[in-house]
Amino acid sequence: MLIVGPLEFASPLVLLGLISLPILWILLRTMPPPARRQDFPPVVLLGGLKDSESETRSIPLWLRLLRLAAVAAAIIGFADPVLVGEGPTGQESGSPALVLVDAGWAGASGWEGRRTELEGILERRRRGGTPVFVLAATDLPQEFPGFREAGEWIGRLPGISPRPWTADGGEVRDWIDSRIGGRFDTWWLSDGLELRGQTGLAGLLAGRGNLTVMPPSEPVLVLGTPDISPDSVAVPVRAIGLEEPLTVRVEAIAGGGQAVGSVDLRLEPGRSQADAEF
Repeated sequence: MLIVGPLEFASPLVLLGLISLPILWILLRTMPPPARRQDFPPVVLLGGLKDSESETRSIPLWLRLLRLAAVAAAIIGFADPVLVGEGPTGQESGSPALVLVDAGWAGASGWEGRRTELEGILERRRRGGTPVFVLAATDLPQEFPGFREAGEWIGRLPGISPRPWTADGGEVRDWIDSRIGGRFDTWWLSDGLELRGQTGLAGLLAGRGNLTVMPPSEPVLVLGTPDISPDSVAVPVRAIGLEEPLTVRVEAIAGGGQAVGSVDLRLEPGRSQADAEF
């Protein structure tokens, strides 16, 4: 794997073919040997004729450049380039990679997008040959099986899903500290909520290697405790991580499944909480 600016090449040895471009330039400029001159007397009669079409004795410069560009593009294409900006960013040291996923209730609504990001991380590790371990913070295993080839984890992604509770950052920190030794890089896919013991967990991960925290791309919607009065019910709605104005619809459903009513709320950055009254 070779990274050059925003491009990552999965087959960098193919790029050695670019060395042949100067040789190709020389070959394109080379002209065939001139034809042997042989006088033929009757040709004198054609001396007064003019040819409206003429052929150049060498390949035009623009055509040579175009051919070189086509060959260079083909070589770069065979090197399997990938735009690094399409995947998650972060520093890579060549160490094993720990992919930590909060996988709590807050990430359930955007889980499909989260899984796509997770697949992108694993695919980059697979191409780079970096061993990986995927850890769901809400479902800690008993033992650490070790870092494995990233391709194995891609097939296991359907078994990782969000849980209806929030992870405990302190428990995750103790689990990692007691079971995973040595240095490793971490990609932390956060649900957007601050975990209990999160500071200590982040400190441990940063001390073991490069830490890249990936917040959710969409805000997290939270319903608070309803305020019930004889005439109405007010339900507080809060958007965590809101960066753009957002309109949400809150629906009240009775125990039998009948819709009681709905309220549209407009949430904005700096005013990310409102009450839905029924």
